[in-house]
Amino acid sequence: MEGSRRADYDEHAVTLEVDGELDVVTGETLMHAVHGVLEQGAMKVRIDLTPTTFVDSAGLAALVGSA
Repeated sequence: MEGSRRADYDEHAVTLEVDGELDVVTGETLMHAVHGVLEQGAMKVRIDLTPTTFVDSAGLAALVGSA
């Protein structure tokens, strides 16, 4: 599925995986996901862009805004 996200948890961090495109639509979803895991007490969040096929300026802004 384009833009899907998967979360993996370990003792050190939460890893969010972005699959497909990271753009204006999916970037907002990513920001909500990052803020959600931080609100649940995660101390560190990794964003895995390995399966990401495209990032536009809005996707980049979502990455920076999630920091």
